[in-house]
Order: sequence, then C-alpha cells, then structure tokens
Amino acid sequence: MTTRTTEPMLPSRLKSARLLWPTVLAMVGLGILIGLGTWQMQRRTWKDGIIARLKQQQAQPPVPATAIWPSLPCRTAGIAALEDPCEYQPVSLRGVFDHGRERHIFTASPRAPGVPSTPSGYWVFTPMRLEGGSRTVYINRGFVPEERKDQTQLILGQPTQAVDVVGLYRSAQKRAMFDGANDPPKNIWYVRDPAELWPGEGVGAGEAAQLRAAYVDMTGPIPAGNWPLPLGGKVELSNRHLEYALTWYGLAGTLIAVFAAFAYGRLRAAPRQMDGSRLTAAGQLTPEA
Repeated sequence: MTTRTTEPMLPSRLKSARLLWPTVLAMVGLGILIGLGTWQMQRRTWKDGIIARLKQQQAQPPVPATAIWPSLPCRTAGIAALEDPCEYQPVSLRGVFDHGRERHIFTASPRAPGVPSTPSGYWVFTPMRLEGGSRTVYINRGFVPEERKDQTQLILGQPTQAVDVVGLYRSAQKRAMFDGANDPPKNIWYVRDPAELWPGEGVGAGEAAQLRAAYVDMTGPIPAGNWPLPLGGKVELSNRHLEYALTWYGLAGTLIAVFAAFAYGRLRAAPRQMDGSRLTAAGQLTPEA
C-alpha cells in the first residue's frame, strides 16, 4: 500500500479555516471600494469638462445685459446650474449705483494680487439701476478688507453718475446649514443671494424675481481709490475628485493587505486535513486500505 497526501480543494481549505464568509465579504467590500474610486475618477473628468467650458466662456466678449437678461435660462446656484449656458457669462452694464442700499458679505480674504494679508473682509454688493429702463441688477463690486468696511473708507470708490462696468453672470448662492446669521444693523451678511440681501423687492414680478435670482461679479474697471477691488474673474469650482478617488483606492489596498494577513494566520492555524487519510488515536498516520 502507498500513502497518498493530496492537498484539499481551496473551498474546503477556506471552510476548514473558517474563511469562506470572510472571503466573500472581503470581495464584496473590495468591489464597492474600487467602484467608488472609479466613480470619483469619472466625476473628475466631468468636472474638468465643466471648468474648461466655463473658462472658455469667460474669454468671450461681454454681452450687453439688457440684451440677454430677460431670457436668461440659468437656475439658482448649484452644481447643475454650472451646466447652463449663461453661468459665468461675461456681461456689460451701464447704470447708476444705489450706494445707500449697499450690503457687505463676510468672506475669508481671497488670494489675489493687491489683497492685503488680512484674515477676513467683505464682498461689497450694490444695486445698479440700468440706464434707460427700470431694471435693477445686483453687483458684487469687489473685496474690501475688514479695516475698510466703513463706507467713509470707500467714498472714492462710490461713483454717483452712470458708469460702465463689466462682469460675470452668477447664480445666487444658496444658504448652507452652517452659514452665519445676518446682522443687518452692522451690515454684515453671509450669503450672496439678492433675495436675502434685499428681502421683499420684486416679489410677484416675473422679471424682477428673475433678476433677484442672480448677480454680477464685477471684473472692471477698478474704482478710484482701488476699493472695493474687483476679483470676480476667477472660476472657483472645487475639484477634489482625484483626492477622493485615491482615498477609496487606498482603502481598497488596505482591505487587501489586512485580509491577506488575517487569512494567512487562519490558514496556518487550521489543521491540515489529508485527503483519504486519517490519524490514529496515537497520532500515527494510517494509510488508506
């Protein structure tokens, strides 16, 4: 008689080492993590396309706001609105600013040439009544540091006659859960939304309501005294999908390493069953008859 020592089949080994269900669950988890990483890479490609289109649109000549505003197709702020053709559309306007209704929106200091290294400041929003009509458009005239918030510091930058400005059409910002509470007596606001900055204006009027659903990020000209400083020409769109994808792929790699170590320990500790053989009570191997 000859002794046969055949290795057991893989499922039997996994079962004997109590690894069958851990293996199944690990494979499911691995598939989910890899799928999430791949989805983020697809989102990155989509976002890159949007950013490229917006930058290309920014380079186009400005369109007179009076020509396009009544029929603008943009919706309110949100990622879907960035796919509408008018978001970041360059526009030109001529009108008179109403400085008495100016609003200051709190913001961290943007990184840009000419901006002092202060921790915070304000966007200066001012209504503009367009020349030759009754439309009011809301303009983000630019940034001022904290110490220049007082209107007496901005007097040189407050033209009283009709002026020509250019800027970018922007959908109104939606209030988020953690946005601060407005302080009207101190003229401190937290959301770039004309409907919130000037509540009650234009309610019930179709065109006025549409105008209040958007504002213009002014890009020029720079006013006398240099403040507020127009900084509306930059496309600011978060695109961290590569980071997210690498995180999911990294978790997938970690899962593989942890499961490999776990499975190796289980397999080493599991008894090696020999196919067609049995152990005697004394521990001696008895060949199959």
